[in-house]
Amino acid sequence: MYSHLSHVYRKLFNNSLINCKSVFKVFNGGISEELEHYVVPTLNREKPDIVIIHIGSNDANEANVKKDNAIEIAQTILRTAIICKETGVNHVFISGILPKHNLKLTKFVRKVNDILKDFCISNSDNINFILNDSITIEFVSDDGVHLIKDGTHILASNFVNYVNNVTNY
Repeated sequence: MYSHLSHVYRKLFNNSLINCKSVFKVFNGGISEELEHYVVPTLNREKPDIVIIHIGSNDANEANVKKDNAIEIAQTILRTAIICKETGVNHVFISGILPKHNLKLTKFVRKVNDILKDFCISNSDNINFILNDSITIEFVSDDGVHLIKDGTHILASNFVNYVNNVTNY
């Protein structure tokens, strides 16, 4: 999550949230499969009310496209969301994977995001999908993975808007 949010002004981010504050937990370079192992100790220690899962960018690679692993990656991300719910998190948000420069990778990302979104729509257990369609390829840096500063601000704004919409009781 950190690489996509490295330019977020944390104080401004927290001041934009209604009825809550954020703590960023970072798993640099992580893939969805690894997050499952890191999330449980963090959940047990922090006991958050809200979790935003933003992972999958590193999973969207040529090897996974070749294996057509979209379903497996989506299921791994969903398992992490379910683990969050099982440990007492009230609201879980799954943030859509961001676009890629490569058309094959972009199609793969859409496939994973569609699976995640469909699950969230059909699930009534406070697992929500954050649609990041406002982040287009122009906001992705030349490395094809990280965001430029403006992209980071849009992503942070997406997070704030979705969280405030759900938590503004």
